[in-house]
Amino acid sequence: MQATFELYTVSAALAALAVCVIVKTFKKPAENKDQADGVKAKPFSRQQIIEMNRLVTDFLVKNKPFLQQRYSIAQLSEEIKIPQHHLSAFINSHYKVNYNELINKYRVYYSKIMMINGEWKYKTLQGIATESGFGNRTSFCNAFKKVTGLNPSDFIKELKYEKGDHNLHINRIKEDCLQKCPEMKILFVGMAS
Repeated sequence: MQATFELYTVSAALAALAVCVIVKTFKKPAENKDQADGVKAKPFSRQQIIEMNRLVTDFLVKNKPFLQQRYSIAQLSEEIKIPQHHLSAFINSHYKVNYNELINKYRVYYSKIMMINGEWKYKTLQGIATESGFGNRTSFCNAFKKVTGLNPSDFIKELKYEKGDHNLHINRIKEDCLQKCPEMKILFVGMAS
């Protein structure tokens, strides 16, 4: 029962992140650049944006390849059948981050869910970092701080302080996600309040 709940929590949070990325895609369309010759290329059409976004988010949420260390844009490009230069331009212009930052966001949210589910009690930060796809503790701590504003140790201290009520931790995920992307509210229907 607990494992099912934890799996649901992980899936819901990853789906929420995907929805946030989709919504932000349509708020600020931008042009991409052809890096080979420095000439501005045509911006992606609305249909191309929808399709690429669907392919990227569906693949990342369902398959969780970001849990693999050194998972590259070339691998993602091959697996979702989008040319690497198009994928890179799409990520840069529409998600407003580079590929590594996008993958690290998924890894950080995955690690936060692990910590909220209490895995900090029996795993080291290095263990959590490794299971989340980071190659070392330093890159994990840097990415975690960049995404959340806290280092992992401070996040765990906050969890320890609030350890009395598991629903409080679920509400913490919801509040954090909703603050970053209010459009995700629909995904939290049915989760513990």
